[in-house]
Amino acid sequence: MPRPQPIPLQSDWAYGPVPSRRFGRSLGVNLLPRDRKVCTYDCVYCQYDATPGAAKGDLPAPAEVLAAVEEALRRDPGCDAITLAGNGEPTLHPAFDEVVAGLAALRDALAPCAALVLLSNGARLDAPAVREALARIDLPFFKLDAGDPATLRAVDRPRVRAALPRLLAGLRRLGPGRFLLQAMFVQGAADNTTAPAVAGWLETVASLRPAGVHVTTVDRGTTLPGVLPAPRERLEALGRAVRARGVPAGVFPCEDEARFA
Repeated sequence: MPRPQPIPLQSDWAYGPVPSRRFGRSLGVNLLPRDRKVCTYDCVYCQYDATPGAAKGDLPAPAEVLAAVEEALRRDPGCDAITLAGNGEPTLHPAFDEVVAGLAALRDALAPCAALVLLSNGARLDAPAVREALARIDLPFFKLDAGDPATLRAVDRPRVRAALPRLLAGLRRLGPGRFLLQAMFVQGAADNTTAPAVAGWLETVASLRPAGVHVTTVDRGTTLPGVLPAPRERLEALGRAVRARGVPAGVFPCEDEARFA
């Protein structure tokens, strides 16, 4: 069976619904260009190819995004989640707060059972408008793949200085219980499952006191060769360790580890 391959960039502002291990039938929302990834991280496990250059005038207008989402919801209102993800870091869009307000209104009108989800690396938690927008999001997930700077650099390859201190400062500013964390554990070309890396990560999670943590691993193709899923047993042990510190945790292993062999 062939190894999973990276997936193409999202070619529209709304895509799906697609099946999600964590969120059921998820309607994706892309606030970034159709032709390249725009992100402050270049994670080793990313499913999208890195592309050079920064967006210049090709970000979608809020009205374009909302029109695409409205059309998708009218066509299929039975999705479980409306998920801000797309081709990179969604909070980089300068009108992120305006889009979130519009999405919340569309959800309430057309798909009231759907959760509004954000998948973010926390790049703009220092922006007041981004923090205010989080009040409208049901499940604001922020990436925390490491509790020490060296491991974070190895796994997430941030393009900003002091990425981990900035992220932790932003999360602490939100306050305990006001956000969720997602952590991607991998082995092979990079490894954040070692005992020292895990100890630092667990200590950081306990100090942040999030509303919950999703412990995950790769289940799709990666652009960097040699990135492997963390074994199910390791993930389940991590989930137990998080719960032992008083934080709810869900564990989402790779559905077919043999495909990455």
